[in-house]
Amino acid sequence: MRSWFAVLVVAACEREVAKPKPTPTPTPTPVVSVTPDAGTPVTRALRSKELFDRPDLIGKEVDVEMYEKMLDSKHSSVANPGELDVEVVDVGGSRLEIAWADHKPLKMSDIEIPVRVHATLRKGRGLRLEATKIEHFPFPPPVKIDKPSDILTDPKKFSGTLVTFEADWFVGFEASYIDKLIWMDGMPGLKEICAPPPPKDDQRFSRSFRVRVIGLAYTAGQYGHRNRSNGLILAREIAYLDPKRPDCR
Repeated sequence: MRSWFAVLVVAACEREVAKPKPTPTPTPTPVVSVTPDAGTPVTRALRSKELFDRPDLIGKEVDVEMYEKMLDSKHSSVANPGELDVEVVDVGGSRLEIAWADHKPLKMSDIEIPVRVHATLRKGRGLRLEATKIEHFPFPPPVKIDKPSDILTDPKKFSGTLVTFEADWFVGFEASYIDKLIWMDGMPGLKEICAPPPPKDDQRFSRSFRVRVIGLAYTAGQYGHRNRSNGLILAREIAYLDPKRPDCR
C-alpha cells in the first residue's frame, strides 16, 4: 500500500508538471544616444556660447540657459535702449544681445541670473535673441574640486561648469588670483559671507584671504590682467574663512 506521504508527493509533482510555463521576458532594445551636430534639431537648452557655433539655428526658436552678466545702455556702450548686451565669455569680440520679441523694454532688473530663455535667434550686429519667455531657475549643485587649477586638467569638461573649492585668494593692484594660477571675478548678485572690513591705507594694494568659493569655471585661456591666466572662476558665492570665528569656518 502506498503511504500518504508518497501519494502527496506524486500529487504535488503532477500539479507541478501541470503548471504552464511562464512567458519569457523579451530582451529590451538598447537605447542609443546621439550627439547632435550642426543641422540636427536641438532638443535641449543650449548655453550662450554654443549659439556662436550653430549658424543653422538662425531664424529658429531656441531654448538657452544663461548665466552671464547682462547690461543695459546705461552700463554698456554697445547696448541698444530697451535691450541688454550679454557678456558671453570665450567668444572674443563677438556680441550677443537680448530683447523682448514684442519690443517692450527689457531692463536689467527683469533678469535674475541664471535664466532660461525661449527666443528666436536672429543675426544682428552679432547674434540677437528675440525672447518670448524669460524665467529664473536655481543654480545646479556645484562639482567639488580639490584646487582651482583642477579645471585645467580637463578643460572641455570643466568649461562652463559650476564648481566649489577652498583656496587662497590674493587681491591686489591689477591682481585677483586664487592659488596664484586662476583669475577670479564676481558674477552679478555675488554673495559674500563673513566679508572682512574695508582695507586700511597700507592694505589697499595687496591682501590675501582663505576662501570657500562657488563659481563658474572657464578654461579657454587669456583671462585677467594682460590675459596671463589660463583659467577663470566667476564666483557666485565667496565665504571668507576665519578660524577665530565659529560662524566663518
